[in-house]
Amino acid sequence: MTLASGSADAITGRYRRSSSATWRWANSATAPGPARPVARVRAVKLTELVAPPTEGRVFTDRARAGLGDVAPSGRVRLDTIARWLQDAAFADLLDSGVPDDGVWIVRRLRLRVERFPRMHEHVSVATWCSGAGSLVAERRSTVRGDDGGLVEAVALWVHLDPVGARPRPMPEGFESVYGPSA
Repeated sequence: MTLASGSADAITGRYRRSSSATWRWANSATAPGPARPVARVRAVKLTELVAPPTEGRVFTDRARAGLGDVAPSGRVRLDTIARWLQDAAFADLLDSGVPDDGVWIVRRLRLRVERFPRMHEHVSVATWCSGAGSLVAERRSTVRGDDGGLVEAVALWVHLDPVGARPRPMPEGFESVYGPSA
């Protein structure tokens, strides 16, 4: 926000977007509070974003960004990306043949968006197990669009009992299918 003259609502004293696409106060003398320092953003390396395994299971699913998946600007929304990740993880579990009547929930999700996919862009969602414990598993995913969209994700999934919603051990056969990629 720039504290300089621009077009503001004279009645409410609120600011409006000026022609230079920055926010400005109508009168810098009426701007609330002292001038604030400019926020600095520090780049953080996401160490848990490991590369796809050279051996082990990597499942790939396809999706397409439709009208209900995008913001008015045509960019795919975050909830759409989360749904694609969930759908790919579920399809992977069904395709693996591991018998599982449990419930999987996401406890933590971290995304790195290089470029959001756009409307009508076809994407592939590659997903693999990057780590496993007795009650949880970590899943890495890469969403790659045909037109350059790229999203990297890492999620911690907790395996729950469907009746009591309490953590339960991994299903039989989980280690043999997903262990080599973890």
